[in-house]
Amino acid sequence: MDNFDFKKYLAEGRLLKENTVNNRYVVKDEELSDEDGNFYVIDKKKAFDYLKQFNSEEVDAKQFIKDDEGWGEFEQYLEDVEQMSDKELEDSMRQDLSFYYFSKPDELN
Repeated sequence: MDNFDFKKYLAEGRLLKENTVNNRYVVKDEELSDEDGNFYVIDKKKAFDYLKQFNSEEVDAKQFIKDDEGWGEFEQYLEDVEQMSDKELEDSMRQDLSFYYFSKPDELN
């Protein structure tokens, strides 16, 4: 135990976590990924399957996902989406859907 380097252990753990996908909505983008790194995107079908539960007379998840000012902007501002937990990503998607329709991030709780 004298040779145990705690800082190295923590750094390796972070690297392992950074190189994995931590939620069920994210998939590797094969077209953008290369030897310099992997790129990840949210699977729109999986996102729609989650968001459609909020459909109502005022809310249409399919329209939101098809709209560049809805889903397009949402995806554009996300960083390290592969490291987000399911709950973090679900909360973000729900809040953005709510903001898209009601200009309030917490209307769809």
